[in-house]
Amino acid sequence: MTADLSTAIGLGGAEPAIGGSQRGHVATKPPALQMSGSRWSTMKKGAGIYFGITLKDEGSAYAKALMRHYLLGGGSEFNPEKSSVNFPTDAMWSRFMAGRPEIQRAMESELAVLAKNAAKAGGVDGTVDASVKKVRLSELESMRWTLHGCHRIDVSASFKIEQDRAGKIVTFTALKFHWIDVGDMHPGTLTQTDSGDTVDDAEFTHAGASFPIDIPFAASGVSTWRVEGDVSTHLGGWPRPSEATSTRHRGRP
Repeated sequence: MTADLSTAIGLGGAEPAIGGSQRGHVATKPPALQMSGSRWSTMKKGAGIYFGITLKDEGSAYAKALMRHYLLGGGSEFNPEKSSVNFPTDAMWSRFMAGRPEIQRAMESELAVLAKNAAKAGGVDGTVDASVKKVRLSELESMRWTLHGCHRIDVSASFKIEQDRAGKIVTFTALKFHWIDVGDMHPGTLTQTDSGDTVDDAEFTHAGASFPIDIPFAASGVSTWRVEGDVSTHLGGWPRPSEATSTRHRGRP
């Protein structure tokens, strides 16, 4: 996993020799530099994602890790708990994912349902498992390019139930998740950048290749809910969702 990424995607590196020889003259520019202005501009945007040059949002390092695996992983599964052996910064994925407001909003809705179901089932403690679909990371440009939409998020947690005057208090602990997806590029699919421009997946080297993604992450602390009849109210703890900040998207406009 020490390959040079600029070589791997055909950007940068040594220039090719004319006629296969380097004797007595300077090599010409690589063909990529001779593309039309619009296509070359698009490729430069893509290079920014690969190398973290143009993307400076909080997901940039994680987008770069996915692109690294896209190019060098040979189609194997991307799991940051495993890749962190060779790339220590991949251990930060859990904190990043648990902190995304898009995920927190989706989990707030799901935990409200799980709390209500747990309260109705009776008992004082137990575990829950669920799968949540149609979660999209669209607020960061880096995530629109890479981890834009999951097949599902698998959820597991333990819970404890207490009675109070207004109803039942459900407290979730050991909240664990798996983001399950397939990383791929589809020629014809457009991604909007923060500047408002659109870029086609076809501009990426190896467009169309794919690899499975399993990103485990966990929420710190607890999530506490009050259940009164059919109403679940979040009392505190995780999640703490915030408002969306992006109107951009990935897909066909």
